[in-house]
Amino acid sequence: MSAACAERCGLASRINKSYAGRAVGVGFARILGRIHDASIRIGNSCLRCSFTVIEHGEIDLLVGLDVLRAHRCEISLSKNRMKFHAGDGPAKEASER
Repeated sequence: MSAACAERCGLASRINKSYAGRAVGVGFARILGRIHDASIRIGNSCLRCSFTVIEHGEIDLLVGLDVLRAHRCEISLSKNRMKFHAGDGPAKEASER
């Protein structure tokens, strides 16, 4: 999650700075910390997850494979949809608008 997104969502005060550091890959980014146990809404689904917050991000939020697996997400590329299975309840769909 970008720092700007965390600020807009009212989560900036919840950043745990003990997780600060540097992300290295193709380029690098300064990690400001981590937000634990936040709720996000994707379509009709409300998901609880944690986010690493980076200083400057071109993208506001990336939902990682770990989150998709934890919420038993099914992705249909042909229908451009994702289904989240929360607990034992029915799947909830999210599609691009």
